[in-house]
Amino acid sequence: MANESLNQLAQNMENLSSAYENSYSAGSNVNIKYIPDYIGYDAGLPNSTYSGGGNDIQLKGSFEDFARYNSSWSGYRRQRNLGPGGENEYCNQFVVARTSTMTIYALRNNTEIYKNFAPVGTINAANFMTVQGFQGDIISTTRPINIRSANMDPGVAYLGWMGYAFAHRQDRYSGTTLFVYAPNTTNVQLLYTTTDNYVTSLTSQATTTISAGSYWTQSMLTTRNYYIYANKPVTCYAYNVSGTGMQDTLPLYPMDQDDKFGAFSTGGHILTTNNAGIVRAGSATSQVIYNRSSNGNSTTEVNQLSVASAVDTDTAPGQTSAGFFAGPVQKVQTGNNNLFTCESQGDGNGGEMTPFVSNKAFGQATILTSTADWATCIAESGTTVFRRNQFGNVLQSQIMSGTATYNLYFARFSALQAGDVLETADGTPMICYYDADSTLDDERVNFMSNSKMDLTLVTLDITTQNWGSDFEACAQGPLAPVQTAYIISSFSNGQQIFEDAACTIEWSTAFGPGWYFNQSTSERFYYQNYEAGGISDIQSCGKSERRLKYNIKFIGESLMGIPMYHFNYKNKKDGVGRFVGTMVDDLQRLGFEDALIYGNDAIYVNYSKIDVPFKLVE
Repeated sequence: MANESLNQLAQNMENLSSAYENSYSAGSNVNIKYIPDYIGYDAGLPNSTYSGGGNDIQLKGSFEDFARYNSSWSGYRRQRNLGPGGENEYCNQFVVARTSTMTIYALRNNTEIYKNFAPVGTINAANFMTVQGFQGDIISTTRPINIRSANMDPGVAYLGWMGYAFAHRQDRYSGTTLFVYAPNTTNVQLLYTTTDNYVTSLTSQATTTISAGSYWTQSMLTTRNYYIYANKPVTCYAYNVSGTGMQDTLPLYPMDQDDKFGAFSTGGHILTTNNAGIVRAGSATSQVIYNRSSNGNSTTEVNQLSVASAVDTDTAPGQTSAGFFAGPVQKVQTGNNNLFTCESQGDGNGGEMTPFVSNKAFGQATILTSTADWATCIAESGTTVFRRNQFGNVLQSQIMSGTATYNLYFARFSALQAGDVLETADGTPMICYYDADSTLDDERVNFMSNSKMDLTLVTLDITTQNWGSDFEACAQGPLAPVQTAYIISSFSNGQQIFEDAACTIEWSTAFGPGWYFNQSTSERFYYQNYEAGGISDIQSCGKSERRLKYNIKFIGESLMGIPMYHFNYKNKKDGVGRFVGTMVDDLQRLGFEDALIYGNDAIYVNYSKIDVPFKLVE
């Protein structure tokens, strides 16, 4: 429950003010009615019918979540690893904006998925499921996920991004649908201006009261700068459908006073309004918005002496990037506590809209919901980002580049697959944007998790002995020194072995290249195979003369025509248990001499050169 004593309520406001990085510091006797001023409600929009400093605000419904003193508000806008009961938290809820089949990917094991709070299934990390979603359905989860619709867009408004004020410029594509969802009965206005830059008058397109748990849609026309204004938290999504494909697709991020991170590519928008507290002060003040870049540059995007109830729309930001988030990336900052929001225009054609977000939306990991030509990660430090496939195997890593001048760094990956996971090495939060197909209107912003991917590990004892020849590797086997190593249980042959339990440091960094998981070896360990001067292609070797075996049973021929047998070794030093393999005399008879290694005490078979397996069967 929210704290309700007067001093606690005043502390609530100070906590919220701090969470939003405001300069305001509350005293213990400040009236609770001013809390909304500092989180965006009563934001001082022109022609607003809601005024009076929030005197009628009650700490009930969703507002209670926003007003809790101990709510860890700074992490609200990313998904949390809450475990059981997490489906009831707004940060783990999504509302379907348009009827479609939703594909849901999991980062953590035992992720429970709900539709309208009824369970529909459980999935583990590296897996996904589909759910038929109808407009207005709530998709919720106990642990972090990513989600997309059959239209290849996110298809959902994220309740973790609820707010009191939103803004969006509709460049083109008349008929774009604005979808607004309200968890509680809420008054909403849709205001607009067709004039860019400084404006003191807005036109009302529509007003409504959304009943609790319902949604409202409006058609957004070009060319208009829209401001959405509510007296309780709502979440918003804008989308345009052209034929069977998407044009603009934009989950809106709320206006607030936080720094916003993203990239304007070849175009973009910055929309700002007075903070209600500034308006109430009764004097003109400057609206100042700065645009910082990861290359160390800075521009003043908005610098306007403002009177009460004014907005400013900047449609040509001075800092731009190459196409498709290739860098540099940007951090937009307010100079004096104005509420503002930003959005990218993607490749400059008016489609592929993506929101800038504050670091409250940053997280440690995310999942790509489709193949992608590229993905860009943005953080406030030069951390290492790992790209894993859906099974957890590390495919690539990059150290973010950028500048400490504005604490702004990024890394860019290309040619990714559906289910790929991007996560930071040290838990540093980041945001991820990606483009499914750089020739289409399909840039996306990812919903971020505050926890990394679950990895189911197998511990291995591996020799670090470097053998000098094929024979030595086969005949000698693994000797001391032996080290503990890790693999992920879902790995298949040819994938990495790791030094650390987080499976980020490959053994190759310590012992050179060539350490891979080898499922076909008969020993209960995995080892590096060498030939003189380099790494051989041996996967497993075994003594394979008939004289060394008993209880031999022919079981058929391989596709290469090589006889296969089940057998036991007479000498337990050669192997304990029942094996599958072949015989030296058969290989000699059939001309597979290149698969044989002649030792002092026996003839060995290099099974990597034939299609017969060599492994324990019992």
